[in-house]
Amino acid sequence: MAAAYRTKAAVAVAGVACAVMLGTGCTRQTDVPAARPTVPVAADGTDLAACADGSCEVRVDRPVRIPLGRQFMVADLHVVSIGKTAATLKAVATPGGSSFSCAGDRCSVSVKYPTSDQPGMATATVSVGGHFIANGIGVTVVAVAKGFTILRLAPASGGQ
Repeated sequence: MAAAYRTKAAVAVAGVACAVMLGTGCTRQTDVPAARPTVPVAADGTDLAACADGSCEVRVDRPVRIPLGRQFMVADLHVVSIGKTAATLKAVATPGGSSFSCAGDRCSVSVKYPTSDQPGMATATVSVGGHFIANGIGVTVVAVAKGFTILRLAPASGGQ
């Protein structure tokens, strides 16, 4: 009991000394484990069919085709690969439309313009926060982590 009393008294004396020397109380350092980064959850989970209307947020963990309605003038939209910091997407336009672009510096796009026998197509590498526009659909990369990406699709403003 005497040892416990001495320990409490020593802590009290140290606290008073801190307050006198610094004009404030001292903080006590503790070993707190580092917070784990939170893994975002896609609003539509892995339901790619939710994208058919052009508005969805999906988690993708492998190369896939994302179905879209014809009104977006994109015949095919594919997730080609998922890297450590970016997702690679490929879009093929429907006949009569071939407008591809990136918004911001977190996206780069390579465009193959249409010919008489081939539709226009583009391959975009998009990092988190980057935005790729293919005709009437916009794709934003929300997250890339541990072999998956979360994509948010929305009709492109001013899209065809």
